[in-house]
Amino acid sequence: MAGTTGFTGRLTAPIKRALLASAVLALLGAQAHGAPPRAAPAPSTGFVALVNRVSPAVVNIDVEQRVRRRIPDWFGTGEGTTTQVRRGVGSGFVIAADGLVVTNNHVVQGQSKLVVTLWDGRTLPGRVLGSDPLTDLALVKIEGRGLPFLVLGNSDRAQVGEWVIALGSPLGLRRTVTAGIVSSTNREVSINERLGFIQTDAAINPGNSGGPLVNMAGQVIGINAVIAADAQGIGFAIPVNALKLVLDDLRTKGRVERAWLGISFAGITPELVEQFPELKGQEGLVVARVTAGSPAQRAGLRPEDVIVAFEGKRVTAARDLIAAMARRRPGDRVTLSVQRGKRRLEVAMTLGTMPESAAQPVTPEEP
Repeated sequence: MAGTTGFTGRLTAPIKRALLASAVLALLGAQAHGAPPRAAPAPSTGFVALVNRVSPAVVNIDVEQRVRRRIPDWFGTGEGTTTQVRRGVGSGFVIAADGLVVTNNHVVQGQSKLVVTLWDGRTLPGRVLGSDPLTDLALVKIEGRGLPFLVLGNSDRAQVGEWVIALGSPLGLRRTVTAGIVSSTNREVSINERLGFIQTDAAINPGNSGGPLVNMAGQVIGINAVIAADAQGIGFAIPVNALKLVLDDLRTKGRVERAWLGISFAGITPELVEQFPELKGQEGLVVARVTAGSPAQRAGLRPEDVIVAFEGKRVTAARDLIAAMARRRPGDRVTLSVQRGKRRLEVAMTLGTMPESAAQPVTPEEP
């Protein structure tokens, strides 16, 4: 026993250290196996908070149109007509707590019955308060108080690459949200040269028309309006700043009173230069026709004059002049810089009011 005790005594310190290390490892192992598992990382919420904030103000719009159709004389009894009901669906969004709804003109044009369905499922009758074919915008009024509404942003600040969401009822599928980015700004679309559209790859389909395009701050920067029929991931929204320019007129007058020059014009193209060599090297818009009795005629503007500036700002494309005129009111006094042959002229005039016959309706590329 003495030998054994002595042997143990000589190895006491190393054994204690080994035993202590084993005990610590055993204890840690027991704690690891006995402790509850760590919580998994929270899933990404992405656009959830944004959608929850803005979606209550988005609406579905069901319309009925009564269309008269001709009945062919198949049985020799004479031709006749019949009335048929055509149904359509679109989208919109509330911009005032008392029930002011923005949508596209082509959604409500010619409607005989209009029903608005709120995001929460409530249905309310609606009436068209005002419409504007040239911007394809319309206001619908529903009776309500304390309704959720969206804030209008500034589409001039939209940046290519920023995240956006589109909300509406594509193909009648209500309460649909899609996400994407701003693909381009100030995009020319052949159906409406008055507007520089916002292009987005957020999915837009028939039925999305009139719904909002919303940035990550929850502000409306566009009104979804047009699809490229033969493409995927290409949709277009009317810039919300175009809505701001016509909103007061639509709300108070039901139509937009626009300033009017009374001319038709064209950009300077190689084909035009071939016909008029004196235009070579020039920038601006060539006056093609001057309407009789118009402000332009009274001011002395002539066909083949080249408009190079409006109120001192260069004009190089049709949109430059259209955008400048959109910010003017009938009765405003303006000055056009004009190149007539080798002479530069300053032509002053008082703007008139655009006749209704000059406001041609927009027909988007939608089924």
